[in-house]
Amino acid sequence: MKPDIQIPNAPWWKDNEFVYIKPRQRLSDLEAIQNSITEFDQENNTVNVKLGSGIRATIEVMVTNWKKYDDEGAELMCSPQGVAKLESDDAMYIYKQIQQAAPKRITVNEKKDLLTSATTGISEEK
Repeated sequence: MKPDIQIPNAPWWKDNEFVYIKPRQRLSDLEAIQNSITEFDQENNTVNVKLGSGIRATIEVMVTNWKKYDDEGAELMCSPQGVAKLESDDAMYIYKQIQQAAPKRITVNEKKDLLTSATTGISEEK
């Protein structure tokens, strides 16, 4: 498994602050995020989505370690309770960094082109 990624520090962070995230999102991560932002209403037989919870849930699931401080200089624990205490600009910055770090998937045609270019000349070398 790839090592965790340290995201670039936001310009307003203290020098000793840092955030590490998972290198990629797994199915179990996606399930945890989706389960935390939805709830089933048995009475009405509907699924309700909690708007605004996706950012918090993503940070809770994808951040593996950090050193962050609140406005009063107290260190925030790297936990759901610590995530809840993040300033909104910090939360949005971390969320955007998680999104940017996500590996980009290539299309089927790009895969074919890659395989073609990788195998071109192999039979000629024998």
